[in-house]
Amino acid sequence: MNNRIRQQPTHPTPEYITVTPEMALDWLTSNEANRPLRSYKVNDYIRDIEAGHWYHSNDGICLSTDGTLLNGQHRLTAILESGLPAVLLVIRDMPLEAMIAMDRGTGRTTADLLGFRGHKNNHSLGAVVKLIIIVESGRIYSDTRLQRATDSEVEEFLAVNPLVEHIVSYVSSIKAHIDCSPSVLGLVYWLIQQANGTSLAEFYLDQLATRENEPSGSAVLAVDSRLRSIRRDHARYPRRDLIHLLIRGWNHYATDHRVTTLAMNTRGEFNLPEVKKWNRGEIRAVSA
Repeated sequence: MNNRIRQQPTHPTPEYITVTPEMALDWLTSNEANRPLRSYKVNDYIRDIEAGHWYHSNDGICLSTDGTLLNGQHRLTAILESGLPAVLLVIRDMPLEAMIAMDRGTGRTTADLLGFRGHKNNHSLGAVVKLIIIVESGRIYSDTRLQRATDSEVEEFLAVNPLVEHIVSYVSSIKAHIDCSPSVLGLVYWLIQQANGTSLAEFYLDQLATRENEPSGSAVLAVDSRLRSIRRDHARYPRRDLIHLLIRGWNHYATDHRVTTLAMNTRGEFNLPEVKKWNRGEIRAVSA
């Protein structure tokens, strides 16, 4: 059969068209040999479609000469489940054997996109923005496949929150001195500055990096000790537990509550503590 297909020349016809949910359903019924459906990828596409972030792409939906769907099941499923149309490049009359050559290239990353847009520290910037988005949208679940943000969401967030670029630049300057990932440090800075301003957010992280003049019982020392023990013991915790630790540390520190140790949050659910206001006037006068 493969030899017969090769001997029949085809002339693929590409065209940008508005694909409706009805068309998507029709094409998905001829989905015979695609990869297993990844629900998290479908959800990414649904969010972009619903937010109006669907852009023209050179990555076409391909149909064979007999109407078999060769690729694009995730995009079509997103159109079907969202109930909204989207413009896609549709290529008809593709030979069946072309399927084995599809989706073989190296995909562009969020960091690639941000670098193309001229952003500095593009890898850390993408990681920090994605983490902020998934925390603020409630998507930081135990299933890491759901902890995702699309490139369109990242670009939209950066457009209205330029402070994040400064945050990433600052975190890059101290990250070597704190046993924690830059993305978590960037998120903690973001959360603290929302309630207390940038000066106090940087003061807390500066103290975590240097531990200068911190007395016994300081929450900064307790956080630092816990982070060091995690590295020493080669322990692995999800980001949400590290975020929980650093925010609890801030809350103790901001209210001058002395602690000697801070345990990790391992209850399974992510309940982010409310970030407390600074209540140590002698430092507020210096930092504000």
